[in-house]
Amino acid sequence: RKGRWMVGRTFRGLAVIGTGEIDLRQAQFIDGETTINATAIIGNITVVVPEDADVHIGGTGILGGFDHHDEGPGTPGAPRITVTGLVFCGSVEVERRSAHAEAPNPKLRRAQRRLERKQRQLERKQSR
Repeated sequence: RKGRWMVGRTFRGLAVIGTGEIDLRQAQFIDGETTINATAIIGNITVVVPEDADVHIGGTGILGGFDHHDEGPGTPGAPRITVTGLVFCGSVEVERRSAHAEAPNPKLRRAQRRLERKQRQLERKQSR
């Protein structure tokens, strides 16, 4: 789902042997907050959130998981988005993007995240 749409307090996304994208950048939030319940079974779901959103991520992953990379506080008055659910042999990723940004190349995005993880590991080793 993407474009201009009204999102309620909850929204369910399901990907079975495939991929899906939930784009909340142009969504109107009825209550100023929403919970995305994402279920990925041998598949992947990408949740695209506005850059200023307050994002909380949790859920259960079995042979897969939830990417917590873009979790964190937003600016005052921004929507609060909670992403939860179940992943089996897949993933749920949350990406912060500006309102007009295009989707990044998936290979480039994975390489950037790997590099960021390595940098965090090095920083932890140096702080010991």
